[in-house]
Amino acid sequence: MRRADEAIAEAARAAHEHATATARLGSLEREVARLTELVSSRRAGLAQEEQDVARLESYSLARIASALRGNRDADLDRERAEAQAAQYAVADAERALARARQDEASCRADLDGAPSPKALMAQAVAAKEAALSADPVTAARLSDLAARRGVLAAQLRELDEAAAAGAQARADLDRAAGLLDSADTWSTYDTFLGGGLISSVVKHDRLDQAAAFIRTAGEALARFSRELADVDLEGPAGPEVSDLLRGMDIWFDNVISDLMVRSRIKDSSHAVAVALTETGRLLGVVAERSTQARQRAEDLEQEYRDLVGAPRS
Repeated sequence: MRRADEAIAEAARAAHEHATATARLGSLEREVARLTELVSSRRAGLAQEEQDVARLESYSLARIASALRGNRDADLDRERAEAQAAQYAVADAERALARARQDEASCRADLDGAPSPKALMAQAVAAKEAALSADPVTAARLSDLAARRGVLAAQLRELDEAAAAGAQARADLDRAAGLLDSADTWSTYDTFLGGGLISSVVKHDRLDQAAAFIRTAGEALARFSRELADVDLEGPAGPEVSDLLRGMDIWFDNVISDLMVRSRIKDSSHAVAVALTETGRLLGVVAERSTQARQRAEDLEQEYRDLVGAPRS
């Protein structure tokens, strides 16, 4: 009898996971479409920036006008910096699209390879009915309990996955925050105490590392949002990864002032702090839901044991 109940629990779990995976596949398909458009848009922007550089480098009216104003070198530096930033943005979008396509293919393969939840449930119910055909009332109650336990088991696993994704995002954001704080310290030295080559190199190294952790955190936040959606929770309401990275391309710009660099570092630090706060809040919600779900699972298990006459655990 217990084996029949476990089969019903397994079938219920499979049905819940199938529905969740189907919803996730739809979300990934929409994400692939969005990123495809983003890549196209950023490639167009890059082409425009490269044209601007070419106009200043060639014997064009733009070069002549800039030379007459006496600021051709500054204009060319700025346009080259903007072209480099555009190249970086294209590469970043292409990486995100490749990851999304990989996730979509993996999700589709999992769905295609999974057994039919309806068939599993039909088999489990048939086995249970055969075992308890003499007592249909008890059989119905046990089947209902088994199905509810299966759904709770799936929900607990999804909550655990959401907690893991959120913890990873928080760890990466923490690292980024520390590196931005270090970069801000060196930027202050550069701006107000004279600075020099060494301080500038250290500052930009910290910014490079911070940007890398922000991108990793962005991937973890995307996973966190998907896992939260699986348990009917909204994703982080903080800034997008593009907002977190805003100003992170400042090392491309050779003509930007130290004061502006410092301002952009502070803006990025604030955005990371907002994302950290929101991630922490949602992790708290996930933890509370997990506690409640585990308590319900224990209650259902005890109800089952009472129904079949097993001793209390």
